[in-house]
Amino acid sequence: MTAQTTGTGAAGELTEHTEDRDIAEGNAGLGGVDARSLQLFAGRRGCFSTMKTFLKILLAAALLLIAIKLSPILFIGALIGLVVAGVLGVVGLSLVVALLAVVIAFAVALSPIWVPVLVIVGLVALFKRNERNTPPPVAA
Repeated sequence: MTAQTTGTGAAGELTEHTEDRDIAEGNAGLGGVDARSLQLFAGRRGCFSTMKTFLKILLAAALLLIAIKLSPILFIGALIGLVVAGVLGVVGLSLVVALLAVVIAFAVALSPIWVPVLVIVGLVALFKRNERNTPPPVAA
């Protein structure tokens, strides 16, 4: 980068700061090298930069017409997907209810075994002597 100049130039004209010019041109930090010459395809600016405005509008209108023509097909596809998701949700919910019914039936069928065991465990816990001898908490 070149040094900044201040004051007046030849014939009393203000000179532009070279750093400001480099920033405006996109060359800041490149040591005065033109940033556009460092691009891989320096001559090409993109496919839409050389296209006329009328052609851009015509292309946008054509894409809009295609999108409008395809929207019923997309709507039907989304509706079918929603119906399939609803059916799978109902089937899944009914499977969960069926599994819950099997678990409840299994628990009822085995109740002659686990209810007396539960009563015995409860009575043992009720009458079990407390092994830990901790002093009662002292109130302050």
